[in-house]
Amino acid sequence: MKKLTFILLIGIVIFFSSCRKNFNDDIIPTDPITMEKLVVPSDFNWKTTKEYTVVMTTTTNGLVEVSNKDGVPYQKVFLVSDKTFTMNLTVPSYEKKIYVKHGSQNKEIELTAVQLNVNF
Repeated sequence: MKKLTFILLIGIVIFFSSCRKNFNDDIIPTDPITMEKLVVPSDFNWKTTKEYTVVMTTTTNGLVEVSNKDGVPYQKVFLVSDKTFTMNLTVPSYEKKIYVKHGSQNKEIELTAVQLNVNF
């Protein structure tokens, strides 16, 4: 009988402790239904790409490849020795570096300025 009373008492305690109201449920975020109701800060940058000018010179003729860290090429161009070539490059805004390959030479260029100079 004592065991049954003890089990019943434990069951009642568990039942009442598990039926508490969660006060965080009262705060229900409302999602905007239309774009007109969406509130966006005025300084939010909607652009997903960035534009750079890459000025390249080389002392030898050859193919130059500009790529990301995974080796996916953005652009390829054939450079003529002692001639300057200007490339307009558009990359995803999350990119912080590009990789430029000319023959056996590889250069890692940080995207810190709008105009980047690369010399081989």
